[in-house]
Amino acid sequence: MKNDSVTQRFLYQRFATEINQMISIRQMTFAEDLYLLHEWMQYRHIAPFWKLDIPLEEFKDYLDQSIQNPNRKHYMVYVDKQPISYVMLYNVRADHIRNYYDYDERDLGAHFVIGPRYFLDKKYIKQIFNTILSYTLQTFESTKMVVEPDVRNRIVIPALKECGFQVVNRIQLPHKKAYLMVYPIKIIDQKGYSDVD
Repeated sequence: MKNDSVTQRFLYQRFATEINQMISIRQMTFAEDLYLLHEWMQYRHIAPFWKLDIPLEEFKDYLDQSIQNPNRKHYMVYVDKQPISYVMLYNVRADHIRNYYDYDERDLGAHFVIGPRYFLDKKYIKQIFNTILSYTLQTFESTKMVVEPDVRNRIVIPALKECGFQVVNRIQLPHKKAYLMVYPIKIIDQKGYSDVD
């Protein structure tokens, strides 16, 4: 019953022929996802980058504040019926990242995490972002999507490049050295990411 309920709440779905599986997006909720996200933040492949391997009570405060921020949207991404990723989209104009490039008022930024270690693979990261990009095109009036992965992340960065993200600069953020990567969303129509891998 739980899986049926989740399926009914998917905002967007896309069949990824490259992996022969359905990629789906639903709204993240505090009540439903708190414990799973807190568990993910303890994982060894996540903690060094997100630095949220903190006690549950502290994580509750962090997540609640993030959800209450009107400039952020939070999503869970599924492969078939399994949740594998958390994605936060945010308005660049309201974030410090706007100071690092010539931004447009409509630009969106993205933070994401892959939970189960098995899915930390280029083929899955590519499908997640192709799906997120397609959903973004249909939902928001955005011209670009911006990400800033840690320079040490040797799996995510190549996968993002395969999706079409371009490295604009190497930047020093308060908490990490990162690559500023940009995807021109208006190109999605030409590439047809809603239909192909």
